[in-house]
Amino acid sequence: MTASTADRAPSRDDTVRAKTLRGLILARRLDATRLRRGFTTRQLASAMSMSPAMVNRIMTGRRVPTALEIGGLCALLDIAPQQRQVLYALRATAEHIDWIIRHPIEGREVLHDLEAMATTITTHDPNLIPGPLRTAAYRDAIGLAPDVDRAEAGAAETGATDRQAHFFLPARVLDNRDLPREVLREQLRHLIGHRAHLRVLPRTVPHPGFRLFHIENFSPVVHIEHQTTSVVLEHPASTVATRDLVAHLHQLAHPERKTAEILHGLLDAMGR
Repeated sequence: MTASTADRAPSRDDTVRAKTLRGLILARRLDATRLRRGFTTRQLASAMSMSPAMVNRIMTGRRVPTALEIGGLCALLDIAPQQRQVLYALRATAEHIDWIIRHPIEGREVLHDLEAMATTITTHDPNLIPGPLRTAAYRDAIGLAPDVDRAEAGAAETGATDRQAHFFLPARVLDNRDLPREVLREQLRHLIGHRAHLRVLPRTVPHPGFRLFHIENFSPVVHIEHQTTSVVLEHPASTVATRDLVAHLHQLAHPERKTAEILHGLLDAMGR
């Protein structure tokens, strides 16, 4: 499911930021490689016979490079062949918005890019402890694939040091009677020691799980996952319902201090 930027009303921000998520990911990948290879913008511009301003626009996502320019950049930056194919694909679809990603055929690279770019990730799962917060024992007890949890945990815990991770936890998932008590005790201890922003919801909200990404100089992005399929939404009209829901959850959820008291109380009731 894709749409063209032609379907979107122009924004005054369009002249100062990437127009699509694909364009932004392409730019961030190129710029990260430029930095690793030790090129300044001016040096790269000289090697490409382009102006520094033009290279800067490519590296910030404000201009999508041509296929010929991608080839030149890949050669200069010594980008591996398999990564070149990813860059060409991003360039070819840079005007498209919103994605459906089928795992494992298409991999999780887009989600990893999202996680790396985000300054804030807000997560809500109405039925389970969110993946990045799960202990190994909890993950095994619920019988879900571990690889996804490990990837999300890496994004939450080992990503940018200035990234903020927010989690909404429905109260009922903290006292799941279908799980062994020791598994829940270990999970509660893990939550109490976690450095993310945790807030307990006093009641369940009838809404599918999601992650909301805030990315500098870009519109909020929503990720919804169902079994082996991910949906990534970037058009403001597609994300407004989730953004409004997050605002509602912030009003509904217990403050972090109260959340800590609830977690300690549940652990005490289980005998620590």
